[in-house]
Amino acid sequence: MSYMTTLFQVVLLFGALGYGAYYMTKKTRKQQFFKQGENGHIQVKDGVYLNHQTSAFLFEVDGKQVFTVISNNGVQSVQLTGTGNQFQQALEDAVKSETKKVEDPS
Repeated sequence: MSYMTTLFQVVLLFGALGYGAYYMTKKTRKQQFFKQGENGHIQVKDGVYLNHQTSAFLFEVDGKQVFTVISNNGVQSVQLTGTGNQFQQALEDAVKSETKKVEDPS
């Protein structure tokens, strides 16, 4: 009978450890994309890694959207305003300028 209580204690211990790991993972993931900056809340809306050196992110800072491109050459940000399709236009302009740089390496 003592092996049943030991088995029950082991199962209970693993259950408690599993729940603790689940809770901590859930808590840290929620905080990962929501930070408090000096001027207000910063939230990552979307992000994409374009290649191993370049990535693009869409942030929301106090209700304003900011499109940011991070590369080895530096960080460039554009604040998106209005309700139009400005994000798509900014993305297309950035792709065109990068394409021109690749085609004309001077």
